[in-house]
Amino acid sequence: MASYLFYSPTLNGIDFNPDGQTADPHFDELLLSQPMHSPQVNYVHSSVNNSRYMYSFASPPYNPSTAPMNQRHSSSHLEPRPYREPEPPSAWKAPPQNMHFSKNSRMYDMMKSDPARNYPPPPQQQPPQPRKISQTSRTQSNSRTFKLQDMISQRMVADLATDQNGSRFIQQQLENASLEEKQAVFDQILPEALRLCTDVFGNYVVQKFFEHGSVEQKHALAREIQYSVLPLSLQMYGCRVVQKILESVSGELQTVLIQELEGHVLECVKDQNANHVIQKCIEQVSSSHTMIQKSFYGRVYDLSTHPYGCRVIQRMLEHWDRELKAPLLDELMTYTEQLARDQYGNYVLQHVLQHTRKYSCVIIQAVADNILPFSKHKFASNVVERCYSTATEEQRDILLDAVIGNQNSSPLVSMVRDQYGNYVIQKMLETLSYDQRNRLIVKIKEYVPNIRKIAFGKHIVLKIEKLTGKSL
Repeated sequence: MASYLFYSPTLNGIDFNPDGQTADPHFDELLLSQPMHSPQVNYVHSSVNNSRYMYSFASPPYNPSTAPMNQRHSSSHLEPRPYREPEPPSAWKAPPQNMHFSKNSRMYDMMKSDPARNYPPPPQQQPPQPRKISQTSRTQSNSRTFKLQDMISQRMVADLATDQNGSRFIQQQLENASLEEKQAVFDQILPEALRLCTDVFGNYVVQKFFEHGSVEQKHALAREIQYSVLPLSLQMYGCRVVQKILESVSGELQTVLIQELEGHVLECVKDQNANHVIQKCIEQVSSSHTMIQKSFYGRVYDLSTHPYGCRVIQRMLEHWDRELKAPLLDELMTYTEQLARDQYGNYVLQHVLQHTRKYSCVIIQAVADNILPFSKHKFASNVVERCYSTATEEQRDILLDAVIGNQNSSPLVSMVRDQYGNYVIQKMLETLSYDQRNRLIVKIKEYVPNIRKIAFGKHIVLKIEKLTGKSL
């Protein structure tokens, strides 16, 4: 194998001085005259003897892409094998006829004759035939269907009423059940009435009897819960049953049932479940109005700003007569400005504007005196819009004058630029009369000439063009 001389520090086997020359001039001469992989250089490498260098021998660098073919496999010089063209298939020799293979040979198995085998055709798959059901099997299947009579005979009505599917099944059956079946179901429901009233599914079964049951059954269920009206009213599902009872029974029985709520009206009003019972009392039970009115004295503002109390006050404004709600409204009007800015109280004022003409004048005057701060307020702006919807034409003139003001100090300029005030301007354009609207449009052009460049002013421009059909 050819050897290669290198020493450390070297670069490709050559020791260089700082001037770029090797340390041995004879070596430089031989190195420049022969390529690195020639045998002569290898021989010279081996014959150099200089004590200044430390020699070690290794194989020369190998590059398969440039090395001769014979040196890629061996260091000895071999002649390459001559190239021979392959013979065409026609020149191939046929095998001798007397070739003999043993029976254990694989070639013998391959060459011996194998006659064609006749395989049976694959069976054709027939489409599935529908299963024939005889009349007897139908009868047997129907006999296994669970019926309401089965629940009654096994005394499972009360237990299945607390199941989602069972409760739905009983409700559906009660709609078309006979009087005997309803009575049989009722006999099992009545002893468990209080438990079912507070159940997520059972309460619907109890309510169903107040829709499809007889008068006697309704009264019997009402008397069953007579002394549990307050706890049921405070319960999520029980309050629904109490409301259904108040809708279904007579006035005398209503009066008996609500007596338990006396002294607990405010507690019920501020409860998320019982407030619905108080609303139902205001709507359906006239005998409860005096009891509820007494509970509200001195607490109207507190209830109007409560998330549940404001609903009860609104029902009171809708259903009570003028004499009954007048004392409460007198108390309410002393807090007009505070209620207008409250997130719940503003709905109470809107209801006053809708249902009481006498007290609407007080609210409209308060709005006209505070038109700019109310219009730019998140909640009070709703009251201002309601004023334009419910006011008379004379009252709208008062509000319009308050909005326009004068050229030196016009609330209109600030309202056009405000995120809530611009909705008040749009509501004015919708509700004002023809002459009032034209007056407002003229003032908008005069006081806000660059309204198209204002972010919220674009909505007002679109509203004007939509209502008038003309470009602003």
